[in-house]
Amino acid sequence: QEDARQLAHTIFSLPQRPTAIFAAIDTLAFGVLAAAQDIGLRVPDDVGVIGFDDIQAASYMRLTTINQQLLTSGRMGAQLMLDWLKDGIYPEERHRIQLPLEVVQRATTKAYYSDTSLFPSSD
Repeated sequence: QEDARQLAHTIFSLPQRPTAIFAAIDTLAFGVLAAAQDIGLRVPDDVGVIGFDDIQAASYMRLTTINQQLLTSGRMGAQLMLDWLKDGIYPEERHRIQLPLEVVQRATTKAYYSDTSLFPSSD
């Protein structure tokens, strides 16, 4: 978290400061939030912050995050292992299970519009 805070200080001092930061995990996002507060940036007005994992502390920090359904994933993996142990046969095929990700919208992001278009005109 402290490393993320220090890195965010560097990023926020760039001539073209980003309008949003996506952190790989929620705890890194907490460091980004701390850095924003350190230098007086308003979240989400000056910079948006989003994390990944939706850990319990994310709701207390009102962090927008991505929930990857870790509990469901763990249960499904454990059930597959139990089935394999019960049958005594390790499956030849790999099992691929995809669970949808869920954006958990909280207070650290908002819609952002800039003067520049993502799709320049073809004039």
